[in-house]
Amino acid sequence: MPEKQLLKTVFKTCNNCGISWKTRSEFIDCPSITLMGYQSNFDSVDEGLFLFNHTIKSCGSTVAVPVAKFTDLYTGERYSDPRFGAEECKRRCIDQSNIELCEAKCRYAYVREILQILRKSKI
Repeated sequence: MPEKQLLKTVFKTCNNCGISWKTRSEFIDCPSITLMGYQSNFDSVDEGLFLFNHTIKSCGSTVAVPVAKFTDLYTGERYSDPRFGAEECKRRCIDQSNIELCEAKCRYAYVREILQILRKSKI
C-alpha cells in the first residue's frame, strides 16, 4: 500500500511566482509583501479582498487575500447597517488604494480597522 502523502497547508501562494507563505504571520511579516489596498464586496464583506504587492524583482504581482482570513485581528464593535452613500460616508470603500479609517458606523468599518492593524504590523 502506498504511503499517504500529507497535505501541506499554506496560508497563501503567489499565483505569479509560486512562492508560498505557510502562516498568516509569515505572510504579514514578509519584507517582500506590501499592503496596497482593499477591494470591496458589498454583497459579502468577508469576501472583499485585501491587496498586497509581492515586491521581489522576479515577481511584482498583486496578491489578493480574502478579508475573512484576517477578521479575527479585529475584536471591536461590528455594525450591521451598511452606510455606504450616507452623509457620513467618505466613499473610501470604492477607492481600492485608500486604506484610511472611515468614521461611519457602517457594516464595512471593521475592514478599515483591520487595514490599520496590517499597516502598523509592517512598520
